[in-house]
Amino acid sequence: MRDPRGDINKSYESYPIWVARNLCLKMSQSRGNAFTLALRLVYTYITYSDKELEVGMTHLNPDSKPSIKMAHDLGAIRNALGILSEDRKKVRPKVFSSVTRLGPTETANRLHVSRPSAYKEEVTVSKKLMEHIVQLVMATDLAFELLNESHEETMKWLMSPNSILSGDLPFVVCMRGDGQALIDWLNVRLGRAPGEAF
Repeated sequence: MRDPRGDINKSYESYPIWVARNLCLKMSQSRGNAFTLALRLVYTYITYSDKELEVGMTHLNPDSKPSIKMAHDLGAIRNALGILSEDRKKVRPKVFSSVTRLGPTETANRLHVSRPSAYKEEVTVSKKLMEHIVQLVMATDLAFELLNESHEETMKWLMSPNSILSGDLPFVVCMRGDGQALIDWLNVRLGRAPGEAF
């Protein structure tokens, strides 16, 4: 892939920001396929090698799951309910417990940490679990917007059986790693992606 850094005359470190700004521009100019493509690009990963920068394109396949790393890099996650830390690399057990209304023991079990850790401000979880929690955060961000930015209604939605999920809770679906379909559905409901809100 041709390196466009020479064209924009930006520093090596600022290139990801340039990518983000141009994707946002494309998203604001059109909907449909162009918007979906831009959205997929936002969630693709950027990898650095010796004096080279490659934008990972493998996740543009609509059947594949987008990488979470790019969302961290570009601040694409709003984290409306505050479940993640400021740097988006850790989980806040107390907030997680408050949002889900789970007790300390169940919170510790869900986060795979010791019970005393459930009282800490922030904890580090495994990479796989973090991917699931990021899906949960992305879903709640979209639901938060859809529900007129009501924290209470978003928390209620997260922990209530949902007919489109065959009676499962959105929380359960995301925590088992199946949240992408839910995220896609919410984007359709918000008019940000083509398709039918089944």
